[in-house]
Amino acid sequence: MTLVDAALTLGVSKQTLTDLETAKASVGLATALRVAKELGVAVFAVPSPEREPVRRLILSSRKAASDVEAGSSSTACAATPNVPKRAEEG
Repeated sequence: MTLVDAALTLGVSKQTLTDLETAKASVGLATALRVAKELGVAVFAVPSPEREPVRRLILSSRKAASDVEAGSSSTACAATPNVPKRAEEG
């Protein structure tokens, strides 16, 4: 689907979709939310003062998750508490 096709399907202009894609402030919130809903995209809003710390936390979590999926032992070990074995376990 092209940008023009998507714009026609959503009932917005191609420029509106371009502005959304490039995070331009010219698109109204109602339009942005409607387009997101139609495209099946979740929207997560964070107040401006908290945006950078939250962004860093999300990126860090994604990296940790991909490291675990890739089998990286350093991340997997860091996420596993060091619990001593019980006597009956040997």
